[in-house]
Amino acid sequence: MFDGVDVLLECSKDLMKQTNTQTKEVNKKIKTDLRPDPRSPSYFILSEEERLLNGFFIEKEHPDFVSTTEFKKNQDQNINHLLAIDCEMCTTTEGLELTRISVVDDNLEVVYDSYVKPSNEILNYNTRWSGITEDILQNVTKTLPEVIEELKNIICSDTILIGHSLENDLNALKLVHSSVIDTSILYPHPRGGRYKHALKFLALKFLQRTVQENTHDSIEDAKTAMALAKLKFENGPAFGLGNKANSVSLFSVLGSHGIAASIVDVPSFYQGRDLGGASVFSSLADSHIEELVIKEILKPNVKFVWTQFHGLESRYRSEWDFSGNETQNRPKDRDSQPLIDDSMGSMFKLWDESINKIYKQSPRNTFFIIFSGHGNLLRTKREDCSLEEMYKLVERERRSFALFALKDE
Repeated sequence: MFDGVDVLLECSKDLMKQTNTQTKEVNKKIKTDLRPDPRSPSYFILSEEERLLNGFFIEKEHPDFVSTTEFKKNQDQNINHLLAIDCEMCTTTEGLELTRISVVDDNLEVVYDSYVKPSNEILNYNTRWSGITEDILQNVTKTLPEVIEELKNIICSDTILIGHSLENDLNALKLVHSSVIDTSILYPHPRGGRYKHALKFLALKFLQRTVQENTHDSIEDAKTAMALAKLKFENGPAFGLGNKANSVSLFSVLGSHGIAASIVDVPSFYQGRDLGGASVFSSLADSHIEELVIKEILKPNVKFVWTQFHGLESRYRSEWDFSGNETQNRPKDRDSQPLIDDSMGSMFKLWDESINKIYKQSPRNTFFIIFSGHGNLLRTKREDCSLEEMYKLVERERRSFALFALKDE
C-alpha cells in the first residue's frame, strides 16, 4: 500500500538510473572485496549469516547431529578439498530420512555412493523425486551412522562441500559443516527471498544439459552441481546473475529516497533481500497481520506497507506434503469440488473483512495493489498425476487476479 501515487512516480524514475549502474557496482565490489580470489572456490563459501538465512545448522543443535569438526584425520585417509554431494530422501513416520547419498570430486568422478536404510517405517518412497523404490531398498542394511563413519575417510572440516539447496542434504545426513557452496545461491532467482531456481533449469540454461528427465539420480545431480559451481569459478561472481545484476530492490529504492517502508510477513520473504532500511515485522497469523498493518499505516512517517495473508497457504500445507501427496487432513473428494468451497469461502470472507478494516483506517490518497496469488501448486506434484493431468492442474491452480484502488474519500 502506497501513501500517494507520487511515491510510485518518483521511485520509478530513479529505478531506471540505478539499474544502469548495477553491473559496474557488482564488478567494483568484486575488486574491492576482502575475500579470497573471486575465481577460487573459497570465495563462494557461504558466510555464517548466509547459512543461517538458508536453513543450515550452525552448531550441533540436536544430539543426533554430527559436526565435521569432530572428524579426525589420519595418513590413510584420502581427504578431498572439493566435493559435491546429493542425497535422496523418503518420507517415514519421523519425517524425511536418507535413502541414498552420492559424492563426486571436482573431476566429476564418483568417490562415494551408497543406499541407506531409514531408521523408521517408510510411508512414501517419493519415487518420482528420489528414484528410490521398495525393491531398491529391500536388501539394504547400511545405516546412517555407518555412512557417517565412511564419509570420514573422504571429508574433513576443511573440505568444501557443494550442492543444490545443500541444507536439505546436510540435514538428511544429520551433519553440520561450515565450508559449503550452494548452487541455488550461486545462481540466484531474480525474485530473491525464498525463491530458488531448480537444478534442472540451471543445468539446461548454463550447461545445455537435460537432467532429471524421468526421475532424480543423486550421482547425476551431484555432478550437475559440481559442473555449475566450476562454471561459476571460471567466470567470476557476476556470471549467471542475469537481470539480478541489473536490478534493484523496490525497498532499496524507497530507502534511497528516504521513504519509510514496513514489511509484515514471514521471515522467508524478507531474508536475503535488500530491504533498504525497511522495518520488518514477522507474523504468520492473518488476524495478527491485520493488526500490524493497521498499526504501520497509522504511523505518519510510513509511506509503504507490504504484507501477505498466509491462512490459505497453511491450509494447503496441512492437506498435502512436499511431494504433493495427501495427508490425513485432506478431504478425499477435494479435486471434484469447486475452486472455492464453503470453508475457503469463509476464509475469503475474513480476508475481505480485514482488507476493509485496513482500507477504512488508511489515509486519503492511499494506493492499494492487491494480488490474489496462485492456488495450491503442491497438488500438481502428485506421484499418480499424469503429465496431461499435471498441465490441467497447473492451469487451474495458477488462476489469479490483481486489484488496484486509490482511496479518494
